[in-house]
Amino acid sequence: ATMATLGAEVTVTDLKGNLPLLKRNSDKVSSGIQVEELTWGEQLSSTLQAPYDVVVGCDIMYIREAVPALISTLELLADKTTRIYLAYGRNRFAEELFFEGIEGIFFMKDIPESDFDEIYSAQDVRMVLLTKL
Repeated sequence: ATMATLGAEVTVTDLKGNLPLLKRNSDKVSSGIQVEELTWGEQLSSTLQAPYDVVVGCDIMYIREAVPALISTLELLADKTTRIYLAYGRNRFAEELFFEGIEGIFFMKDIPESDFDEIYSAQDVRMVLLTKL
C-alpha cells in the first residue's frame, strides 16, 4: 500500500475466494492497487505483467505441500533483475523444504534485523532476499 501511495504500480494477489476482501482492503488504502487472482503452480494470467521488479511475500512458508508450486510461481514472476522479499514469523513449517527447493534457481540472502524498521519489526521474523540465478 505504501508503495502505491508513493506512485509505484502495485499488484496484490491471492486465491479467488479471497479476492473480494483483498479488493475492499486495497481500495481503502489506495485506488491504484490492482487485485489479481494467483494460484501457485498454475500459468500466470494475461493480466499479470511478469517479470516484476519487486515481489513481496509474507507468511507464505507454512504448507509443505505447496512449496513446489510456490517455487514454480516465483520463477514465473521473476527474471534476473527481480528482487523477491520474503518475510515470515512463526509460520515456517516449510522453510527448510523451500530453501532446499530453490537451490540452483535463486540466490538467497538473509536481511539482517538491523535493516528492519525499529517500530514495525518483531524478533521472530526472518526476512530474505531472493534473486534468480
